[in-house]
Amino acid sequence: MGRSAGTPLKPEDPPEIGPYELVSRLGSGGMGTVYLARGADRVKVALKAIRRDFTADPVYRARFHEEVSNARKVASFCTARVLDHGEDRGVLYLVTEYIDGISLENQLIEHGALPPSVLHSAAVGVAAALTAIHAAGLVHRDLKPANVMLTLAGPRVIDFGLARSTHVASRHTNAGMVMGTPGWIAPEQVFEGHTSPAGDVFAWGSLIAYAGLGGHPFGEGDAYVMAARARTAPPDLRGLPAPLDRLVAAAIHPDPARRPAAKQLLLELVGAADEPAAQLAASKHLTNAWNPSEFPPLHHMTPPAERTGPRPPMPSPVDHTAQRPPMPPPAERTGPRPPMPPSAERPHQAPPPSAADHAGSRTPMPPSAERPHQAQMPPMPSAPEHTGARPPQAPSAAESTGPRPPMPAPAERPGPRAPQMPAPAEHPGPRPPLMPPPVDRTGNIPLPHHQATGQSPLSHHQTTGQGPLPPHTTGQGPLPGYVPPRRRRSTFTGCVTALVIAIVLLVVVLATLAWIFRSSAIGEEGPVKDGTLTFAVTNTKCPKAAKSATHRSCQVMVKVNNVGQEARVLYPGQQKLIDKDEALHGGNKLLDKGGAEITSTRIAPSQSFTGTLVFDLPRSIEPAGLEVHDSDLSPGARLALG
Repeated sequence: MGRSAGTPLKPEDPPEIGPYELVSRLGSGGMGTVYLARGADRVKVALKAIRRDFTADPVYRARFHEEVSNARKVASFCTARVLDHGEDRGVLYLVTEYIDGISLENQLIEHGALPPSVLHSAAVGVAAALTAIHAAGLVHRDLKPANVMLTLAGPRVIDFGLARSTHVASRHTNAGMVMGTPGWIAPEQVFEGHTSPAGDVFAWGSLIAYAGLGGHPFGEGDAYVMAARARTAPPDLRGLPAPLDRLVAAAIHPDPARRPAAKQLLLELVGAADEPAAQLAASKHLTNAWNPSEFPPLHHMTPPAERTGPRPPMPSPVDHTAQRPPMPPPAERTGPRPPMPPSAERPHQAPPPSAADHAGSRTPMPPSAERPHQAQMPPMPSAPEHTGARPPQAPSAAESTGPRPPMPAPAERPGPRAPQMPAPAEHPGPRPPLMPPPVDRTGNIPLPHHQATGQSPLSHHQTTGQGPLPPHTTGQGPLPGYVPPRRRRSTFTGCVTALVIAIVLLVVVLATLAWIFRSSAIGEEGPVKDGTLTFAVTNTKCPKAAKSATHRSCQVMVKVNNVGQEARVLYPGQQKLIDKDEALHGGNKLLDKGGAEITSTRIAPSQSFTGTLVFDLPRSIEPAGLEVHDSDLSPGARLALG
């Protein structure tokens, strides 16, 4: 979803600013609020209203008008063209071209890292925009994924040209906090307050690494923490395709003097010899290589509408065919199968072989509605053959279906009991070939008493040998045989019971001692999957802090597998320890299998990493779980540590 929707205006928002009618909010930041607005010609524009505390500074006001005038000279290639600026009732505002599309930030959140071809085109577009901005004597100062729009024509950089005065304390708020978005501010801007085009180049490198790796190259944290990492811990960029890996590494160099200029990046990306040729080559590259189909939110979703549209009218052509009776079951089958539109067409295209269609539908479909029809089919005579024990009588199927008077009894047998219960329950396996009189037994139930007493010695011995056994056993040992064993067994049982109780108590004591003197190794948990990485906790060590210490160190040993097709980079700051109060604590260090500290690690496809996440926690924090992430943009998965 692009920026076109926005959010409704708030009660404190004015209905208009200058000659522009405000429609909705597009966003807000450290400098002010961006609105979707309409001018007198009803054309949509983006209007940014500057915060009043900035407009109250006369130095800032002069700087604002100067820089906006210069911004109107910036070539509109890959940028949002500056249209107007002014002041209304003490509010400075800037009007730019409205760019409809999806921000790079939302694209990454919804769909993950960009594929290599799209990543290269995005790098070209943003580098071309910075080249044009720097050529006009401006510095963007706030380049980040939220300020890069992905449109049908290519990437466009927005929200530039707003004055951020370096002559006053404008890089800090009244509370002393650094302005800007952590992670996208160059370290020299954070620590020394120095703003230059090299800071935009640093932001370009961080942005491209973020879009290509799915996570920020310097992890997470506030502006000072991330700026310190940028100066002391170079990230692992091996997941980026060439030449972006080399160019990004140069762009995020800690020394701004050693970073390439934006036009140098553009020249290398498009293979041009000079700057005018680079702009032309960039335009051709984006025209040929930019594919809007890579961004689902930019679609109007017409193909899905066409796919789902034909499904409701499918029953109507079925009713017009010659096979009206058998078609309702296929209509029911196509209902629960949304991804199978061809299945609805096959019975419609083949009306003559209706029997084949029914037979084919029986094998995959087990609905009970078809079973009554199967009771009239040839497989059913097998049931009465088993129940009646008559192998030579094939016409028994016809007899079992209806001509006989005792129809109710056979009807009950073939229905639910034909394949299982009647045959094994009433007649054992060896009787059908030996005994013709089973018909008399099944037909006349009260007669087996006479046959068992005098007419059938074989069956008499079998039945009396099996039937009277319980009375003989109970009659031979009423009380004398069982009284002495009970007395002996009671003594023996008591000894065994006492032994079992002693063993159970010993196990409980040992378990209690192990719990009391445990080394905080909570045990293995997992694995769980987030993105293309699977995580398993193999051990956890969270020893108690010393009495004088205010913090404790918790080490979580993990094994991470990459089950995807692309390399992933694992950062400790992306992984969170969950305490008993459901609060999250980011990782501070990452140790390899040998215990050496590393900033991050690259995990190739089908490869794994075994190491340790280190969390520095206040001594009162009790760990309860671990939230693992494939990247900063992934939803995450949780592992229990208890």
